[in-house]
Amino acid sequence: MIVRNVLTRKVLCCLLFFLPAIVVASESESECGVAGLQTTAKGLGFEGSEISRYLTLVKRIDKCIAADNKKDRNYADTLKQLRNQLYYKAGLLQLSLGQELKAMSSFESMLRDQDYRNSYTSLATKRLNELYIEFGFWDKLTNDEDNMAEIFSSLNSTLFQKLEKGASSIDTLPDELRPMLDISPYDLTTLQVSIEFLTKKLSENLEPSFANELVRHYDLVLEKYKTSLTLDQRLKIHHANAILLMVVLNSDPSHQLRRCLAIDMDYSPCKILTLLNSKLEKINPHRAQILDPDVYAFPERERGGRQATEVHWENLAKFYLDLTSKPCIRKLPKDYKFANNYELIMDTMSKLLNQLFEDDQPLATRRMIEVNTKGKYATEFGKYIDLIVCESSIHTSHPITKKLKLSQYCKKCLKSVLDEEQWEDFNKALTKKERLPDNVLNGLWNNYPNMAIYMVDTILHKHKVKSGGISPVQDEILQFFTDNHLNESENKFIKKQRDYINKLVEKKQQQEQEQFQNHHQQFFNFGQQQYQQHQHHQQQQQQYAEPPPKTDKDYYKILGVAKNSDSKNIRKAYLNLTKKYHPDKQGQLSQKEQEQNHEKMSEINEAYEILGDESKKKEYDDGRLGNGNAHFRQQQGAPFGRRGGQMKFKQGGGFPFGNGNFKMNFGH
Repeated sequence: MIVRNVLTRKVLCCLLFFLPAIVVASESESECGVAGLQTTAKGLGFEGSEISRYLTLVKRIDKCIAADNKKDRNYADTLKQLRNQLYYKAGLLQLSLGQELKAMSSFESMLRDQDYRNSYTSLATKRLNELYIEFGFWDKLTNDEDNMAEIFSSLNSTLFQKLEKGASSIDTLPDELRPMLDISPYDLTTLQVSIEFLTKKLSENLEPSFANELVRHYDLVLEKYKTSLTLDQRLKIHHANAILLMVVLNSDPSHQLRRCLAIDMDYSPCKILTLLNSKLEKINPHRAQILDPDVYAFPERERGGRQATEVHWENLAKFYLDLTSKPCIRKLPKDYKFANNYELIMDTMSKLLNQLFEDDQPLATRRMIEVNTKGKYATEFGKYIDLIVCESSIHTSHPITKKLKLSQYCKKCLKSVLDEEQWEDFNKALTKKERLPDNVLNGLWNNYPNMAIYMVDTILHKHKVKSGGISPVQDEILQFFTDNHLNESENKFIKKQRDYINKLVEKKQQQEQEQFQNHHQQFFNFGQQQYQQHQHHQQQQQQYAEPPPKTDKDYYKILGVAKNSDSKNIRKAYLNLTKKYHPDKQGQLSQKEQEQNHEKMSEINEAYEILGDESKKKEYDDGRLGNGNAHFRQQQGAPFGRRGGQMKFKQGGGFPFGNGNFKMNFGH
């Protein structure tokens, strides 16, 4: 009995000792079972949010392979195939999210096992070669059928030779940079050189296209190299982009500033610029209210369910130019002499640009291209502030407007938004009343609408409506208002021009009416004179003329009058028909239609020649009644017959219905 108890205790002790190992082995077998792993893999979705689950399952498979004590080759190969499949899918998802470097890591992980290859490793190798070329990782490239490495190396060698030569070769750098970025758009060194080149060009000329390209380059670096950049580099890039957007492009920099402060809330450059931008956003009108012609002209219209916010122009004028206003930047340098916020903001913008141009680039340990700054820069943001100050001088009658001479900012701003040739054209319009070249006024309206109206205001005040015709430039302004429906605008500055525009309309109408009446009178005076001469000529010819044959034409029907109509009604019908069949009333006619119209006019003239003359009318009426002894003379002469000449209208013009291009040819 005692022996049995001892044995039982020993068995229990053994079981307790080996049980954990048995449990662990059992759990390991359940976690590493092929069927279970394959089922888990099939349950993974193909969305970016699933990437971490793919990589977690890959680690689990690696552990299973390492823990395989039996060293079962088929088991290991099945797991490796599943692992490569997961790595490849994870890499594709990373590529879809623009995470090329992470995708590169996933694909490279598949190739570390030199003893196992399958279709996924072949696909990964192809993807990797494409990525190596895009990023310029030439030392990793395994297949270069198109000799891209050799081409890139040759361009790169020429590029750095030019950099060593210095300023004399800088302007030709795009000859190498463009093809190099076409081959390897994410090569960091090439992007760095391109950024320095664009920075230099921008320092020489604040061309928005340079700034846009710089922002695009910096964003590309942040997107592709986020994990490999230092915090300081990322902060500097966001700050540089914020300056470019706000100062050079006059765009909202808030997104870049938020990303900067998300990295480090105490980063002083982004913090100061954020406070200044917030202050200006609160007091300035929305950019669309100044720069969008539709919003500027029709502020009362709802857009997206909202109307444009009301602007307090008087407060704006005081904020920018009143000497008693507080500085909009809190901590100013001790040696800075504050005049007003306008000067402070302009100085700050130039200072920010100079820092951007002079400081070391975020990606470079040393500068490869030297930059010479101008000190003061005329920026798009500065133009925008001038536009606001100019507009405030129009919308407020406060004494501060005259005291501070705000209108000078309008002239300054107009000159800054026009090139030299356009400025000269504007002065010719002022001094010589010449038309502005095509698209100058409309081009200004589309980009700086209040400057277009300021230009109109200046010209109209210079050339007020007086007696005589309107000038070419006044006619152009009238057409500009009509084309853009500005007579319907509720904008105060545009409404101010409306009285002048209405006077121009009245003057033009009066001018056209007088011209019409003069030509109309000349037409009938000339026609009457020619008709009288012709009647005298006909009377002389009738003494010797042989009686013509009777005609079958119904002249009453041709003129559309009754047979008992008097001479007054006959003449009235004749004039109405000549107006009706005048070429200017017919529009554009073909050659055949012109000939038909001409024949119709000849019939009308012939009918009036007979019915308009009492003696001929009597002969004609007697002839139609069948009196064999009665006849009339069918004359075909000018101005209303056919012989010798014709009443001729020139297609496309003519008076009294056209532009005075009316011609009467009379025979003899």
